[in-house]
Parts: sequence; structure tokens; C-alpha cells
Amino acid sequence: MNKYDTIIIRARALIVDNGHILLTKHQNDPTKTYSFLPGGKVEFGEHARDTLIRELQEELGVITTIKRFLGTGEGIWNKDSRTQHDICLYFEVTCPKLVSTQTPPPCKEDDIEFLWQPISKLKEAEFVPPYAQQSIDNWLIGRYEQFLSDFN
Repeated sequence: MNKYDTIIIRARALIVDNGHILLTKHQNDPTKTYSFLPGGKVEFGEHARDTLIRELQEELGVITTIKRFLGTGEGIWNKDSRTQHDICLYFEVTCPKLVSTQTPPPCKEDDIEFLWQPISKLKEAEFVPPYAQQSIDNWLIGRYEQFLSDFN
């Protein structure tokens, strides 16, 4: 491992309403066309649940409730000539102020935006990581995989 390799722990929220899932996308960067679940990096000394509540408050200005833990995921890929290693903790989250019939609140950060995507059209949203996309349907019907990975 060289000094440029990183391991990042992230907390991600699965927020579903009326057959739609809340996604995050980068804006102002045409090379980042993919979408992903809301959330962010776990800070040292912070519980993942607290990370998620904090990130959603910071980015969307809403108070959320963690309903349940869904699973853990791992992904390893190359980015800018270095290896990145993510461990993601996935939670089902509810928020009465986030409904799919309304446009999500504007993000309080300049580089990302939120959108409601029909679950049936998740592939069209270039959703990453692929292992989580495959698991969302299972999560929604109550089948939970303990560990998800891009490892084949």
C-alpha cells in the first residue's frame, strides 16, 4: 500500500417513496454522470448512523429517522492513478418532508443535486456501485444480504 491509497468508510441512505428512490448526482462536472445513494464519509469517532443524519441535515436541510440497517458493501477501484477502497454501510431512512411527488430540496452543497428516480428505471440513472443496485430490490422486499461486494 502506498501513501496515496485510501480506505473510506461511508454511510448511505436508502430513501424510498411511492416506487421512487432518492438519488444524488454530481453537477458541474460532465465526467461524473453516475448517481448514488445520499450520504457521506464517516468522520473519525463518529457513528455511521450519526454520519447519515448529519449529512442529510447538511445537504438537504431535513431531519431524518434511521429505520434499520440494511447491509455492508465493499468496493475497490482505481481513481486518478491510485486505488480507492470504500466500505459502505447502508441504512433504510425515512423523512416525511421528502416525498417523490415534490422536487427534492436544493442541495446546500454546490457540487451535488438530488433527484427522485423510479426504482424500475434505476439502471438508466447509471447507479453506482453496481452491487448495491442489485440488492435494492431484495432490501425492498425484506431480504437482506449481510455483505455486498464488487468482488467476483
